[in-house]
Amino acid sequence: MNRHYFNDLDDDNDDFETVRVSKSSPVPEVSSAAKAGRSGDSFQGKGLFTRKNSQPPHNNSQETVRTSDLQKTKKATQAANKKTGLSLLARAVNLLSHREHSELELGRKLLPHAASPEEVEQVLERLKKENWQSNQRFTQVFAQQKSSKWGTAKILQELKQHKLNAEDISNIKEELEQTEQQRAYEVWLKKFRGVKYETPQEYARQMRFLLSRGFSSDVVRKIVGGEFED
Repeated sequence: MNRHYFNDLDDDNDDFETVRVSKSSPVPEVSSAAKAGRSGDSFQGKGLFTRKNSQPPHNNSQETVRTSDLQKTKKATQAANKKTGLSLLARAVNLLSHREHSELELGRKLLPHAASPEEVEQVLERLKKENWQSNQRFTQVFAQQKSSKWGTAKILQELKQHKLNAEDISNIKEELEQTEQQRAYEVWLKKFRGVKYETPQEYARQMRFLLSRGFSSDVVRKIVGGEFED
């Protein structure tokens, strides 16, 4: 699938004016002194819309008209350049090709690039239908990646923020609890190189570290207290 990226046009808040010249009225000649006095006045750009840098000319044959239609044209152009359903889908597939995303997480990333929340919902529905996005698969992959450094409590806390199915959370909790002690021991071994505590201060430090990683207090006491050996 080709990837389509579009850049939204930047808003230009400069005021523009249209200058309308009457053909019936003769343009008076300007003296050299007047030309010298107005030599600092200038207009940038060519065509119907010009950006004004100085005071408008005092010529009665010219009428300055504020062009509010220009802003309407800009808004129409921006709307036309909003991401279409196909380009939004391509962006979603690109995100999923790098790693698994929960439905909630993916929707938040797509929303700034969509014309409406309804468009995001349509893309998410198609992704789920085609099995490109799966909350169940995201749950499994997330837990697997974090299990080598986090305890069950911390992994579950992170997963709950994605508003996942309660059954998926329950299943992954059972799997994590079965390996909690082994995983906690490996984290402790890597951090403290297998050196057991000798002082109350060192005991407290090792306890705090493992607890901060989300391992249960019972498991942490066994690891730090030397009751569990690999």
